[in-house]
Amino acid sequence: MADFREELHVERCKKKDGSPSFFPYYDWCHTKTDLADGTVEIIDFGSEDSIDVICKQIVDFESTEQSIKLSIRAFLESDGYYSSDEY
Repeated sequence: MADFREELHVERCKKKDGSPSFFPYYDWCHTKTDLADGTVEIIDFGSEDSIDVICKQIVDFESTEQSIKLSIRAFLESDGYYSSDEY
């Protein structure tokens, strides 16, 4: 059974009306959850970051070349990203 879960959430910034921003800027958060007691630690986060910053975060989060490529492709196609890993 896993003791921790790390998650990376990415979503496109939104305008005040809730629609996606014109510029491709993203908010993201990398967290670590202790599954024993449910405490959440924010490892890193960013606001209004560009695509290159998000791709670097995905590269750092994923463990294999194939998962990196698939994750970046999914991010570019959907304008968002979510992944988790338990260990």
